Amino acid sequence: MREFFTQVVGIQGSLDFWLGVFIVFALGVGFLIFRWRAIKARLETLEKTIAEQENATQQNLAFMDYMQKFSHTLPTSLQRFKTQLGNLQLPNLTATQRADIIQRLKGDIQTLEKDAEHFAFILKAENPTIGLTRESVDLKQLIESVTQTYENHAKGIKLISKIPADPAPPLWADARELAKLLHLLLENSFKYARPESQYIFVTLEVHQPTKRILLSVQDDGIGIPAKDAQRVFEPGFRVPNKLTHEQAGSGYGLPVAKAIVERHQGTIEVVPQDGPGTLIQCVFPLS
Repeated sequence: MREFFTQVVGIQGSLDFWLGVFIVFALGVGFLIFRWRAIKARLETLEKTIAEQENATQQNLAFMDYMQKFSHTLPTSLQRFKTQLGNLQLPNLTATQRADIIQRLKGDIQTLEKDAEHFAFILKAENPTIGLTRESVDLKQLIESVTQTYENHAKGIKLISKIPADPAPPLWADARELAKLLHLLLENSFKYARPESQYIFVTLEVHQPTKRILLSVQDDGIGIPAKDAQRVFEPGFRVPNKLTHEQAGSGYGLPVAKAIVERHQGTIEVVPQDGPGTLIQCVFPLS
């Protein structure tokens, strides 16, 4: 009897021991799971913070690069002014030569005014909410209003609007900035038109299933090489070819257009073309 009792107690003791081990193990696993969730949450927060800091650093570097390029553009423009003003003082200038110099001065002043305007906008765009006045914008009406100002353009290129007959849903946006965006894209198309260029299309499309509005400008001008399709949105960049540099410009128009689109949570891209010309497409969320 004593031996039987000893065996039973021994078995019970072993069961209690292993039960205790199991409980300790379960508690340990539970604690590790709990701690892992906390550690994972901290790691995710840390990764998000690092990503935000990297994004801010990239924005600061891009802004510093823009400042550097603009600081180079300004002295260059001022030097051109001095040169042209000096030319005006040359003796024996004909009326035609004087008129040509004055015309160049006007062009330089207009370029500098645009650069200063773009510079101010880039400063404002550093904060996505500064100066952004949202309202219900009728894009069809906005396109018609902007394109009317180009009806009698000197180059005689046909400006064709492709707008759906059905009413387009309004876009919650800043009307002045969207008008500026369209002006920038149209000016770019007119500026880099070829002598044989015939048309510029402004297209508005509504994609209800994806809740998006597409605004695009397409021309048959000199085009943008595929390798430069992303770089044209960098401040100060100009496509390195003779045709581009024959036109006055500083390379700030498309970067400002990109800033406007991104301030409205949209995207902008140069769509590859089979033939000559450029197609720039802007996509805005309806929400």
